[in-house]
Amino acid sequence: MNGLDMLDSFGELPEKIIENAAHPKKLPAWRRNILPAAAALLLCLGIGAAVAAANGLPSAEGKQAEATHEAEEPASPTELPGDEDHPAEMSYLGFIKREGRIYWYSYYTLDTSAMGAYIGSVKNKVAPGTPMEDWPDDCSYELLEYYELKGCDPEYVICNPYSGRLGVYVSREPSGAETAADVIEGMYHASEKYVSLTYESAESIDNGYAERFVLDDDCRGAALELIAALSEGKIIRRDESAYTSEESKNKLYGLTVSLGGLEMRINLMKGGYAAVRPLSGGYLLSYDEERAGELFALMKSGEHSVPDDTETSHFIRPEKLNEEPSFGRFFPAEAPEGFRIEDAYIMYPFDEDTGLRVPGPAESLSAEYRGVDDFGRIIHILVSRIESVDAVLEEIASTAPEYQSTAPIDEVGVDNIRGNVPDDTAELFTVSAYDEEKMITVRSNSLSPEEMIALLKECFGIAAP
Repeated sequence: MNGLDMLDSFGELPEKIIENAAHPKKLPAWRRNILPAAAALLLCLGIGAAVAAANGLPSAEGKQAEATHEAEEPASPTELPGDEDHPAEMSYLGFIKREGRIYWYSYYTLDTSAMGAYIGSVKNKVAPGTPMEDWPDDCSYELLEYYELKGCDPEYVICNPYSGRLGVYVSREPSGAETAADVIEGMYHASEKYVSLTYESAESIDNGYAERFVLDDDCRGAALELIAALSEGKIIRRDESAYTSEESKNKLYGLTVSLGGLEMRINLMKGGYAAVRPLSGGYLLSYDEERAGELFALMKSGEHSVPDDTETSHFIRPEKLNEEPSFGRFFPAEAPEGFRIEDAYIMYPFDEDTGLRVPGPAESLSAEYRGVDDFGRIIHILVSRIESVDAVLEEIASTAPEYQSTAPIDEVGVDNIRGNVPDDTAELFTVSAYDEEKMITVRSNSLSPEEMIALLKECFGIAAP
């Protein structure tokens, strides 16, 4: 499962595409800000500019975001729902229109061998915001070619090659799906094309921990039994109403079933219900949960699985912060007095061309602490790997003195602390120090200058005098 997929499962959101999203310039690791929740995830995906323009990036607000797409009053395809505190904002779905049918961007796959025969190309480029009724045939936001996805009916699924991967586009208007078997076997050919199953608990999904596991291949029988049970189940509903906060609350596990180039997403829920995506926007099924008993036991024990460690960034459990092998030892063993740890977030190196995680230790680890009695009190600690001291010095030399808050650890002091005033909080003060291998930054709106320096030195393992 990739970063785009994570955001989809994260808040149970349809694939909203932000207009003019672009590939972020990669900054030195020690200069990158660890942004909260989905914003940070977007920065870590490494999607190329052409891809972002054609396919876009999903939009979400924080790791606790919940979709509120009501069945009786769905949001417009090009408008995100809003409320009094968060006005609606325009956002755009990546799409291809051909033969009168609209295919929406759903995810990408690295299995480029799944690309089938050439179908056609987009000949009409439309501007974001153009009403759907004015979209001509063979149109999209970008000019691109599209192909069959092997083993899939192009009435349901097509793909677009880019940057060593395939963007998968799914029609939300397939015909002939009257039973669960029509979906599971007719559209997906799931039992025939099964390759692997990746699972993640609802707790991990809801908190962005990315604790995903790939089921051992010798347990495929349990996975196929679930597929058979779903195929024999009953369709409860078959539209966007499957994306509900109720589903999020009742979810037990999120599954990704690899079918070669195609992926079937399944949320298993309490009471013998399952949501299956992305074909036709999502099918909610009832099924015989007892038939999935073996698979549930395997997922609960984790004894017949291997971790899927392909994510380039994710939250980690706060209680495991100090156990993280790259940087965990540089954080306080206990939260500063009067504070509790709120979030911990990790970033790994990734290939800028493919967006894939590359082998090696983490690039950065951050933790945010909030006041026990006052949530507005903040301490943020960021530990980052540096390329070299020379690279740090070069960056320092390019920063105006009034904004410079960085010094070697044996020279740092209260004079290095700088403040800024964000729109949404009290004045936030920052100070950074480095040695031969790392940079540590402390930000706070609650500590005195002396307390910030003491905390910074504690992180470096320097005992208080």
